Amino acid sequence: MRKGELFSVNIAGCSITVCVVDFYKDEQIGEEIVVLAVVDKEHTLHIPVNDLRVINRTLLN
Repeated sequence: MRKGELFSVNIAGCSITVCVVDFYKDEQIGEEIVVLAVVDKEHTLHIPVNDLRVINRTLLN
């Protein structure tokens, strides 16, 4: 698994798309943990990075 990777998992008979956000080591249990985000493909945007920079500047002003 790599950050940004999308894949589907089957939970209780439902197929759910998730994205790998990050990894960290849980010091209490000593295991590596993956942070996943649930992705709804109907609400996914695909835009050029430069357009995202313009949106971020607009939101910050």
